[in-house]
Amino acid sequence: MVGEPLVSAVIPAYNRTDLLKEAVESVLGQTYSNLEIIIIDDGSTEDLLALDCMKDDRIRFFRNENHGVAYSRNFGMEKAKGKYIAFLDSDDIWLPDKIKIQVEAMEREHAQWSQHSYYYFYGSNGARKAINTYRYRKNIKKIQFCSYKVQTSCFMVEREAVKRAHALFDESRTFGEDNEFFYQMSSLYPLLCIDEYLTLFRIKETNAGRDVKKQIESRAFIYEKHGGESEFLINTGKLTRIAYKMCYNFCKKHNSIDSAPVLKLVYALPWLIFKIETKRYCVR
Repeated sequence: MVGEPLVSAVIPAYNRTDLLKEAVESVLGQTYSNLEIIIIDDGSTEDLLALDCMKDDRIRFFRNENHGVAYSRNFGMEKAKGKYIAFLDSDDIWLPDKIKIQVEAMEREHAQWSQHSYYYFYGSNGARKAINTYRYRKNIKKIQFCSYKVQTSCFMVEREAVKRAHALFDESRTFGEDNEFFYQMSSLYPLLCIDEYLTLFRIKETNAGRDVKKQIESRAFIYEKHGGESEFLINTGKLTRIAYKMCYNFCKKHNSIDSAPVLKLVYALPWLIFKIETKRYCVR
């Protein structure tokens, strides 16, 4: 369609060619036509270019040494030419109207970034569970410090806005690397929440979100880096700050502990606080 702004789809990839094929084909199957697809091979041992879908002329392929997903997303943003950048993890899937609906909403609302609801997707049997993130729309800044169930594969950002915000994914982190990106963007721009389910987020046993130790470490990292800043203090309540401090103190004193039962016990109260506070801020 003439007049559609160019959208750059950024896909970091490391092996898993079977899943990457599904992800790329979900972009190629979009009802929105003005797309470029930037695939960053993060040092794979598998031949990603052997996939038939890689022959599409909208694909720009880059191969780097292994640096991690944050580096690959930042690299992809540097290479992007589109007015908008949309992120897709290589094991997730976009539904066909995702880009069309999201671009139309951002153009209509003059938004610098946006996200939408999604489905947990259990690939083994195809079952889905709806995750409603539209309910975050009134208190997004407060919720980002609580139980923030947004997914990177649901975000679209205006490329020039990212530059103005100096927003980058945190390359020092292997989990929660997108928190810093969200923090920088939300400091300058309101987040548009779209009332549509447009992405399938694949649930696997290896999902980092299931690793309790990584969750504790991520909270501790945020507290150490931003706990004294006005953005954090204004948008967190007393209970939320207590939960963060508990995670921070545990990591300072006991970070060598790897016992799953102990970690679950340690995180039980902070987890409950984050859940309660999120529910308080959500729109019913």
